[in-house]
Amino acid sequence: MAHQGISSGFQQRLREKKLRKKRRKILAYGFLFMLVVFSLSYFFLASGYFAVSDIRVEGADMASADDIKSAVESFFPQKYFFMLPARNVFLFPLHEAENKLQDMFPGVAQARITREFKPFRFAQGSQKSRLYVLITERPPAAVACDASSRCFVADNAGVLFASTPAVSGASVTVILESDLSGVVVPLKKYPSEFMDFIVRVKTAASDAAGITFDSFARMDEYGDVVAQSTGDFRVFFTMSQQADKQVQILKSILTKMVQGDIVKLDYVDLRVENRAYYKLKE
Repeated sequence: MAHQGISSGFQQRLREKKLRKKRRKILAYGFLFMLVVFSLSYFFLASGYFAVSDIRVEGADMASADDIKSAVESFFPQKYFFMLPARNVFLFPLHEAENKLQDMFPGVAQARITREFKPFRFAQGSQKSRLYVLITERPPAAVACDASSRCFVADNAGVLFASTPAVSGASVTVILESDLSGVVVPLKKYPSEFMDFIVRVKTAASDAAGITFDSFARMDEYGDVVAQSTGDFRVFFTMSQQADKQVQILKSILTKMVQGDIVKLDYVDLRVENRAYYKLKE
């Protein structure tokens, strides 16, 4: 019985010894893991090795690339969490910066910022980390002007995004408005369908019928549009019908008219499908 008690006690002490050894091993591995995590965190976030050293701007034409670069520079905070370097390429707020750029520059339809880091460039003066800013600007599609010659450039989506002096000419699509004094750019002013329609009418009228329209104006919310020609007559269109088809009908009417009547022409109304009405000046 005594021998059995001694054997049991010995086994108990052996188990406790193995347990203490296992605990020490766990603590050692845990400490090693935390040390690795801390070292990597310091290297990637706090050492300054991945600090942004360059900002490249591409796609900016109307907007100044230098102004965009300065704006991106201003998005770097003084410190992250009061201690991490502000210019760390991994911590830069990409999506927030993209939204801010679009707010600050109305002519920018889209801004995309990407990171580039090359950790193994050790040569002096080499760029290890940089930000690429890709700008997509709003394409000018028309100019909206009011009676006071207050004008704004509009893109093909109908967004007014920049003020401009009053312009005219065969290459310019002008939209007439009664008052634009309260406009703050960017402003979604017109439906994209309206923008597409007047561009199609202007192009088709010039190419197919030799007619140049000076300006367009929306008559109502139902899609009626009036265009003023350089020949001093108006044409009423409807967006419910194809622009090309209406221009062909217009061309057919003008072809059948004698020159004297064209000079006296007041307007042509194409808003009734497959029909056209015109009126001569008195």
